[in-house]
Amino acid sequence: MVDEPHKKKKSEEQPFRSPIADPFAESSLSKKIVKVTSKFSEGGLAKRGVKEVVKALKKKKRGIVILAGDITPIELVAHIPVICENNGNPYIYVKTKDYLGTASLSKRPTTVFMLSRPPKAHDLKDAYDELYEEISNINPYLQDK
Repeated sequence: MVDEPHKKKKSEEQPFRSPIADPFAESSLSKKIVKVTSKFSEGGLAKRGVKEVVKALKKKKRGIVILAGDITPIELVAHIPVICENNGNPYIYVKTKDYLGTASLSKRPTTVFMLSRPPKAHDLKDAYDELYEEISNINPYLQDK
C-alpha cells in the first residue's frame, strides 16, 4: 500500500490545542519547564491538579502556574488564568496534559501544575527566578503589573 502524501501519520499530527491556550510555551521554553518542574516535584515545592492549585491561588500563594493546552472541555481550567492575573502570578500553557504529567514525575496526565516560590536560601531559587522572569516577559496579560 502506498502512503498518500496529503495524509499525516499519527506521530506527525499536532495535538489539539485550545483556542484560549495563550501564552504557549515553544519547544526551548518547554524543555526548560520540564527540567524545573521535575526538580520542584522532587523537592516538594509543587501543587498538582485543579483542586490543589486553585486552593493555593485563593490563599494568595505565589508561584508559576503551568497549564496543559489540550484540556477539553476548557471550562475545567478556564478560571485559573483569571485568578493568576488577579494575583500577579505568571502562567503558561504547554503542549499536552500527558507532557505535563511526565514533567511532574507522575504516571497520570496532569491538567495544571504550580511551582511554589521557594524560600530565599533554597537551591531551586535561581532556577525559579529565571523561569519566572522568562514567563512573565512573554505573558502579554501581566505586562502592565
